[in-house]
Amino acid sequence: MENKTTKEKLFLSIRLLIILFGLVTSLTVVQPVPDYQLPSPFLLFVLVPAIFTIVIGVQFFNPISDSTWQPPSWWLNPFNISQPYQFSHLAFCFFLASGVGLAISSTYSSNSLKYGLCQVALGLGGIVGINISQYIYARKNP
Repeated sequence: MENKTTKEKLFLSIRLLIILFGLVTSLTVVQPVPDYQLPSPFLLFVLVPAIFTIVIGVQFFNPISDSTWQPPSWWLNPFNISQPYQFSHLAFCFFLASGVGLAISSTYSSNSLKYGLCQVALGLGGIVGINISQYIYARKNP
């Protein structure tokens, strides 16, 4: 961490604050939907990578996107629209952290564990989707 620039440290701090915000706020959330209206966490874990791969495929042809995409990094700007992996990585880590918070809050509140597991599955599925799309769209890799 000693060799990192101030800008890179700022981006790391921003990412960590957003993820921490997702974790902390989810500890106090009241479940907005009943269990029977929630999808299966396994189904989310399977579908999210497939859907993400299709969505990122559209970005592959987007003229705004850079000719090469940097792999997800905690040190890069997550709001750079020409680097789609950066924001996606932040978003999926946010979902993962909020799912962990919801799962924890289900132990002391009326929230069900399934709601938290759906968020965790969304986050993990998205991270898997990023890895799959890096393989599929390897021409964009540096």
